[in-house]
Amino acid sequence: MKHKSTARALPGGRAGLTLVETLVVVTLSAMLVGGISAILAHCFSGWSNGASAATAETQGDLALQRLLSEICDGKNASLSGGVLTVTFPLLRTDPGTGEAFYDRNADGEVRQYYLDGGALKRQVAGSVSIAARGISAASFSVTADTVGVTLSATECLGSEPVCRQVSGRVVLRNRRSAY
Repeated sequence: MKHKSTARALPGGRAGLTLVETLVVVTLSAMLVGGISAILAHCFSGWSNGASAATAETQGDLALQRLLSEICDGKNASLSGGVLTVTFPLLRTDPGTGEAFYDRNADGEVRQYYLDGGALKRQVAGSVSIAARGISAASFSVTADTVGVTLSATECLGSEPVCRQVSGRVVLRNRRSAY
């Protein structure tokens, strides 16, 4: 028994596809490519939002740690118009040993911390430096011997910015208590 070939012959004796078969293959291929593209776009969006959140959280945490580390050596702190002012005790040097120590009975350096244009700035004796970058909001609170800091960091590695907030408190270890 001999089977007949169902392939259509083109001029020159070659087999080919009909227009309907070609359109079906093109449509299925387009659907497959479209589905894969949608999945990849969704994955990239999730990755970029996660990376933005992680970066913002890291920026905020590092800025907070750095700031609290500086402030903890303070003698007293005050808050005025969103500017945190910290007075440090006078730093002296022992002439015999060359060792540096704080004299809590005398005022030394005064530092001011404030937010300006996405950067947390530090001002010391008229000289301004950047304490941390990538900070979108900063708020401070001061009690007798404690300073509270809340920072917001915003990062955009993908299509949408992500904001993360970090907070911390520190006790001024050189504050003189009234006994």
